[in-house]
Amino acid sequence: MKKLLIVIAILLVTSLGFGADFSKQLTFSWDQASTDLPNLKEWGLYVMTSSGGTKPAAIAVPYTTGTGPFTASSTFTVTGTPGATVRRYFVLDAVSKGLNRSGFSNEVFYDFIIPFADVTTPMTLKVTVTVTP
Repeated sequence: MKKLLIVIAILLVTSLGFGADFSKQLTFSWDQASTDLPNLKEWGLYVMTSSGGTKPAAIAVPYTTGTGPFTASSTFTVTGTPGATVRRYFVLDAVSKGLNRSGFSNEVFYDFIIPFADVTTPMTLKVTVTVTP
């Protein structure tokens, strides 16, 4: 399984919800060999607070037969001073049906800008991850 991660479009949608809730859509491209697809279960997305940092539990992006894109939703919190920029780092791996994991992709980052909203409420992001093989 290939290990190339390309961020196609990082910020596609920003919408205000109630309080300080925001939605972001992250789109990643994984260079997956078509011969690997019959044995592929999912991709794992890791969100880190530092470059090369400890990898938390992966956000699963399930693979189903078809051409994609394949999506999964997850929520994580990004906090900071209103107007500040908070950087998060991302890597992907591929998971086979036998639960074997590939090596990690290259690392990419995104800078989230903390909005000037309700200062007492952390910025909560609902992230929809899309992977295109």
